[in-house]
Amino acid sequence: MCSSSCPLTESPVVYIWYKNTEFLYQDSSPWYQELISSEESVTYSCAVRGYEHLRAPEVSLASLTSACFTVTYAKGRMCSNQQRPEDEPCSITYPREVHVQKTEADQHFKLACNTSCPQTEAQTITWYRNRRLEPAPQPVPISSPHSYSCAVKHLLSDEVCIQDEYCFTVNYVNRRICALQGSSVNISSEYSHPYYQQSKSKLWYKNRRSDMAAGEELIKNTDRIKFHGLMNRHILTINKLMKSDSAEYIFRIGSDAGKWSALPGVTLVVTGRAGSDV
Repeated sequence: MCSSSCPLTESPVVYIWYKNTEFLYQDSSPWYQELISSEESVTYSCAVRGYEHLRAPEVSLASLTSACFTVTYAKGRMCSNQQRPEDEPCSITYPREVHVQKTEADQHFKLACNTSCPQTEAQTITWYRNRRLEPAPQPVPISSPHSYSCAVKHLLSDEVCIQDEYCFTVNYVNRRICALQGSSVNISSEYSHPYYQQSKSKLWYKNRRSDMAAGEELIKNTDRIKFHGLMNRHILTINKLMKSDSAEYIFRIGSDAGKWSALPGVTLVVTGRAGSDV
C-alpha cells in the first residue's frame, strides 16, 4: 500500500507505481494492483502524482510464509525502531493475520490483539469499539453490548462481540483477493445480529476508485454475478472476471435499527488471463 505522512488534498489522488525504478502504472487506489515477485532482486516503489520527486524508498519481498512476510527497505529510515543508518537497507517482518482474543475473568473480559507472526517487530496497535477509534480497552464488563476490533499497521482484525446475541458484526473471510482474468471468484462475508433484530436486507456494493468512475455502486444479480446465502454467511460470486472487476467490495446488512458494514471491504485484484503465462 502506498501511504503519505501528510493528508492529501488533491482530488482524485493518483498513485504511481514503479518496478525496478521503471514506471509500471498509475491508479487512484493506494493498493498495489499486480502480482508481487518473490525474488528479492525485484524492487517496488510508489509516488503521488504531482510529487514524483518524493518517491518512496524501494522495497522488496525478502520472505513469505503462511503466518508472516518480511520486506526489505532500501533506506534505514523506514525501520525507525531499529536505529539503523539512514542510507543502509533494513528489514521488517509483518503478520498476515490479526485477531482479538477474549479471556473471561471475574465478570469481565480481558481483550488482547494477537498476530499470526511471533517474529513481528514491535508495532503500534489501534483499537476500535463499534467501529470507532478507542484507547486500549480496559477489562470489559461481561454484559457489554459492544463489539471490538484491532489493527496492526493496515491489517484489521475481525470484529468480535462481547455478547454475541446482543450486537451486529460484519466480517470478511478474506479481505484481499487476487484472481486471473476469465476465472471465477467467491467473495464471502460473515455476519451476526441480535437475536431480537433480524436482518431485513443483505446487499453488496462495489466501490470504484478509477479516474473515470468513483463511488459506491449497488451490485445486482446478472448472468455473470450471483448471490448465495448460507447460515450466517453471504457470498458474492463473480464469473468470467474482467479487469474492470478490480475494486473494493463492501457487504451491508440492514435492520430497523440501521445498517452495518465492515470497512475497508474486500479488495479484488484481477490480473493476467486464465490459461496464459503469468
